[in-house]
Amino acid sequence: MSVLNTPCVALLCFALFRSGFLGLAPIARNKVFDVIDQGIVVLSAQLEVVDHNIRAGELLSAISPGSALTMGAAAAALFPDGGWTKMTPDAPPAEFRRAADGGYVSLKLHALGASQRPVGYVLVLTDISALRAMAERDPLTGAYNREGLDGICRHLLQGRGESGLQVAVLMIDLDCFKSINDTYGHLQGDDVLRDFVAVARSTLNREYYIARLGGDEFVILLPGLGLQEAVDHAETLRRQVSRSSMGCACGEQELRYTVSIGVADGRLPQSSLRELLDNADQALYRAKEEGRNATAAHIA
Repeated sequence: MSVLNTPCVALLCFALFRSGFLGLAPIARNKVFDVIDQGIVVLSAQLEVVDHNIRAGELLSAISPGSALTMGAAAAALFPDGGWTKMTPDAPPAEFRRAADGGYVSLKLHALGASQRPVGYVLVLTDISALRAMAERDPLTGAYNREGLDGICRHLLQGRGESGLQVAVLMIDLDCFKSINDTYGHLQGDDVLRDFVAVARSTLNREYYIARLGGDEFVILLPGLGLQEAVDHAETLRRQVSRSSMGCACGEQELRYTVSIGVADGRLPQSSLRELLDNADQALYRAKEEGRNATAAHIA
């Protein structure tokens, strides 16, 4: 993130606009625009593009593929999905997802001149993907947290209408994790959590999203899968974990652990994520009752 924060950028652009510096010193103007990490779009009072920097074009293309910044273009036309309706000087920054990687770009509109009759506007685009990742990721394992999982569901449902999306959910507990902490210490327990996420990532060979809900409880979201396919993936993961081993900081022996998995499926948003998690949790309880190191499916 640049040391030039968004308010500073807006004030800088306003000062340049008012002083005529952009016209009198094009070399300095180009340099200022080049070193700013944020995208800057200068708009007329009629909300038409007057000027912009290269970064603005990059960020706009990331959130609105196919849109191109051209002089005189109407700002609303840059957001064919109606996203421009979020843009007013009084509104808080609006966040848009980057189409390619699911990152985030924040957009904030600033008025130039008197707020009642502005002479123009400055639209500031800031890539906040790293900040959002910090808020949506578990710092220990790198998996999503619950907030991140909710955001993934919203992203997957965009543009799907009433048909929604078929998904399967795996609810996973590490078996006897408390005894691992008690026997080997919490640092070794942290290593086990990280190891499980690494094993899951290397085992699942399709689209998936893994989240840590807390402690030793994980969720894996599998878009597009029905119950039986999800059970097959869960069993593959369970077997791979049971075959894996990791070094133990307390001695030469290898540490092995197992997982229990509950599986449920449904359609979002007809079924809420909370409902799917509850169903998978019930199945997980059965897997534990069956002796752990097992997979159980929720049957409606």
